[in-house]
Amino acid sequence: KWIRTLSTCLILCLVCSLASPALAASFPDVSGLSTEYRDAINYVSDNSIIGGTAEGTFDPNTAVTRAVAVTVLYRMSGDTGTYTEASQFPDVPSGTYYYNAVGWGVANGIVTGAAEGYFYPYNTLTFQDLCVFMYRFAGKYGGLLTLDEDISSASDCSNISPYARFAVQWAYSFGLKVRTTDTDAINPKNSVPRKDLALYVHRYRLNVEGIQFGRDNFSFLNSSDYFVS
Repeated sequence: KWIRTLSTCLILCLVCSLASPALAASFPDVSGLSTEYRDAINYVSDNSIIGGTAEGTFDPNTAVTRAVAVTVLYRMSGDTGTYTEASQFPDVPSGTYYYNAVGWGVANGIVTGAAEGYFYPYNTLTFQDLCVFMYRFAGKYGGLLTLDEDISSASDCSNISPYARFAVQWAYSFGLKVRTTDTDAINPKNSVPRKDLALYVHRYRLNVEGIQFGRDNFSFLNSSDYFVS
C-alpha cells in the first residue's frame, strides 16, 4: 500500500513540476546556481513551460524523462490541438498528463517509439536524444538548421549514435550547449538535468528563434505575450 501511495505522490509532483508557474526567485533550491541558469529557470517557469514541484522547489538536478521532454516541446509549440496517436503505445495510457503531448510529438514527427512498440515515457532522456527532439522541433516550426560547428575534435565524438550526429552538431552550432575547448567531452548519452533543459529552452528561444530579451535577475516578471514569436 505504501508503495502505491509513494508512486501516486511522485506522479503528482511530476505533473506539478510542469504545470506550476512561479518566479525562479521563489525556488529555494536554485539560489546557488549561476545567473544564466536562474534566468532560464525564471523564463520557463514564468511562461508555463516548466514549473516547480508541489513542494515549491524546482529540483534543478533531477533527470528529465522522455515524457517531460515531449511535454515541454509541446508547450513551446503553442499547439492546442487534440491528438490520439499516443494510443498506439501501451505504456502511454489516456488520461496521463503527457498523453496529448506524445500524440502531438508523433503526429508532427518530433518523437517516435521504440522498435518493440513502446514509448517508455519514464525512461531518462539522454542529451543526444534531446538534441534529436529539438532538432526535429526546429525543422517543424521554422527554426534554423545550420550546421557550422565542428564537433569531430571532441574527445568522445565517437560515442554519439549515428542517428543523433547531425542533431548534436546542430545543438552546438546554435549554442544550446557550449564547449570551452575543441576537445571538451560531449557526453551524448548522459542524462539531462532539469536545470539544463531550462537552459537549452532559453537558448533555443534566443539563438534559434531569434527572440531578443534581457537578463531577468528576478527584478521583473517576464511577459508571456512578449515571448510569443
